[in-house]
Amino acid sequence: MKTIFESCKFGPLKLKNRLVRSATWENMTTENGHMTPRLYDIYKILAENEVGLIITGYANVVTEEQPNPGMMGIYDDFSLTDYRKLTDSVHKHGSRIILQIAYGGTKTTYNVGERTIYAPSNVPERSTGTCGTPMTKKDIKYIVQAFADAARRAKECGF
Repeated sequence: MKTIFESCKFGPLKLKNRLVRSATWENMTTENGHMTPRLYDIYKILAENEVGLIITGYANVVTEEQPNPGMMGIYDDFSLTDYRKLTDSVHKHGSRIILQIAYGGTKTTYNVGERTIYAPSNVPERSTGTCGTPMTKKDIKYIVQAFADAARRAKECGF
């Protein structure tokens, strides 16, 4: 256990210790995925308490697809100021932070029938029973671009 507090490398990331907070869904954003004071506080407390690497809950990459309520969103540039504030707060304490970006697809029961949920086919997902809309090549390109845009935003914000 003595090595748990020693610095280490995780790929290209140099970490102050080996304490990692894995991604969890906090359900604490605004309705459209914006950060809230309560959510900022969680990440700040983790960093203040020496967690070396924090992996956020997942952030949806397209406006129309939020698989769970209270889920972070990084689907447009509205989030740049919010997320820069978050990463600055974490970095201030010497911790590193990774943003988990996601497209939930049919792994949801939230707002089904109220939005388009893309999937590889129209076969319902086993655990949720949610049936998605089979993706066209155009849809696939749209989601791929959304991931690229979200990754760019995350990098710009210091994740």
